[in-house]
Amino acid sequence: MKNNRKGFTLLEVLLVISIVGLLSSAFFINVPRQIKKSHDAKRKTDVHELQVALELYFTDNQLYPVTLPAKGLPLTSPDGQVIYLNKMPADPVARDPYLYTYWATPAATPSTYIICSYRLETQTGSFCLTNRQ
Repeated sequence: MKNNRKGFTLLEVLLVISIVGLLSSAFFINVPRQIKKSHDAKRKTDVHELQVALELYFTDNQLYPVTLPAKGLPLTSPDGQVIYLNKMPADPVARDPYLYTYWATPAATPSTYIICSYRLETQTGSFCLTNRQ
């Protein structure tokens, strides 16, 4: 007798479902880590962009700004004529404890600075840069 039935056996269906389940679980386990890594990369890029803008500011003004503008505002020359950074960056998570900090010394005529992104998600500690002078 010849069997002309078409279709899949129960074993074949279960095998395909289990393979798809394994592949999707491997994907979903790795996604949160990749998101955290992208947040940290953005933080490091923001700090580098700030460093470049501060060095341009120093080149034109022979000192660093005492404070930085609030997030979203531009970093400009004291007279507002030159824009060094179009928009101050904001942390990608935008909630505590993640933040950017800036210290310029001495207070009256800053000649050095430290800028940091605190509490990276995939590494312990922080990412800080200082002036290149």
